[in-house]
Amino acid sequence: MGEQQVRSDLDVVDPDGRLRLRLVGWWDRRFDVPKRFLRFLHAPRDARLSEPWPAPVGGLADGGFRAYRLALDGFPPALFTAHGGIWQRALAHLALGRREREIWRGLRTPEPRRLEWLLGRVVAKDALRAFLEERHGLRLAPADVEILPDANGRPVPGGAWTRDVPRAPILSLSHAGGVAVAVVGEGQAGAGVGVDVEHAGRMKEETKDLAFTSAEQALLDAVGDGPERWPLRLWCAKEAVAKALGLGLAGGPRGIVAEQLDAARGTVRLRLSGEMALRLPAVDGRTFVAHTARERDVVVATSLYPGE
Repeated sequence: MGEQQVRSDLDVVDPDGRLRLRLVGWWDRRFDVPKRFLRFLHAPRDARLSEPWPAPVGGLADGGFRAYRLALDGFPPALFTAHGGIWQRALAHLALGRREREIWRGLRTPEPRRLEWLLGRVVAKDALRAFLEERHGLRLAPADVEILPDANGRPVPGGAWTRDVPRAPILSLSHAGGVAVAVVGEGQAGAGVGVDVEHAGRMKEETKDLAFTSAEQALLDAVGDGPERWPLRLWCAKEAVAKALGLGLAGGPRGIVAEQLDAARGTVRLRLSGEMALRLPAVDGRTFVAHTARERDVVVATSLYPGE
């Protein structure tokens, strides 16, 4: 009946053909749902909403690392916020386990950030499910994979499937401006991986002055900015190293400082400083490498901490 409503008479029958329920004059609202989202709704074990993204893991050491990406601009505008957020709730109940849903419901953040948090979990579960199927032959639904934060906020994969693998993979995720990315790979005890993503143009001049030491600003001046957005790359590199270490940027962005930028390779060499060095004395003095890339208007950085 028009573009947005459907009128129907429905019979519900059991396998023997017996009538169990009859609805006469039933009215529904018609939704245009993207095909890939519809496949996910119907068969979440067999479908993935995100797509592989090789750029963030090209420089990581061997470990079978995989990256996946999911962006809101791949869906119709307001799909997850219109009509009372019905499709966001549907996505949450298909993708999240019980404890994860409690966290999602309890988030006290603006609605766009709450949706990004959900997309981050979806892309992380897609990456983990693809990795576990490829490496261990496990076919899992999204809700079979539980991702809960540890005491420092690092996302930790869990679930009954961990009994069937020698060691749970290491994972990192990031989301900003409607884009979510996750990196997953094999890890030894104590190892960690970090990823950070940002949109180009989000860093202001005053932020640079607060985030970077005078030595770092000299390094940035030497490589220039232009379309490669090196200040933002350096910011993402710091975040990626902090996530790989499992702490976040304790003490602020100057807790990890750059010693060298390689514009040709897109790499940054960094070390700990200040509060980060005090909190992690065992790794103080070590050099960490972050790999950066830019694709269209998105800047991403990854870093691997191999453990002790």
